[in-house]
Amino acid sequence: MSNLYENQDHESFIDVITAICFRIMNDGQGWVPFVTVSGELFPNLDVRSLQEGDKLAVDQEVRLHMDTVAAEDGIEWLYIFTNEEESHKKPVPNVVMEIPFRQILETGLHNDKVAGVVINPFGKYFKADKKVIECIFDACRQNMEGEA
Repeated sequence: MSNLYENQDHESFIDVITAICFRIMNDGQGWVPFVTVSGELFPNLDVRSLQEGDKLAVDQEVRLHMDTVAAEDGIEWLYIFTNEEESHKKPVPNVVMEIPFRQILETGLHNDKVAGVVINPFGKYFKADKKVIECIFDACRQNMEGEA
C-alpha cells in the first residue's frame, strides 16, 4: 500500500487489488475486532492469573458483532488488519478474531449499514467501497479462470 500512497496511480491501485486477491485465493486471514452486544464476555476473569495455553470458556450467551469505524462524513465501515502490528496502532475492542479476507469483503459488500471495508484503518489504509470490492472479486475470478 506504500506505493499507492506515494504514486497514487492506476498501477499502484492494481497492485493493491492483486495483493488482496492473492490473500483471498490463498485463504488469507486478517484480524477483525468485535464488540459485545449483550452480556459480558468474562465478567469474573482475573487476567493476571492467566498463563500461556490456558483455555477459557464462556458460561453464558454473549452476542458479538463486527466493529466499525466512521469516516469524517459519519459513514460506517467494517475494518480488518493485515497483521497484529497494525491492530496495535490504536485501541480496539477486546475481542479480535482471525477472519478470512473473502468473508469480511463479502460482508462489507452485502451489508447495507456499511459503505465497505477499510484495510489497516489506523495506518496506511485502503478503503474498499462496494464498487471496489466487486472489482476485487472480479479480478479474483479472472485470475482463477486464467489458471484453469
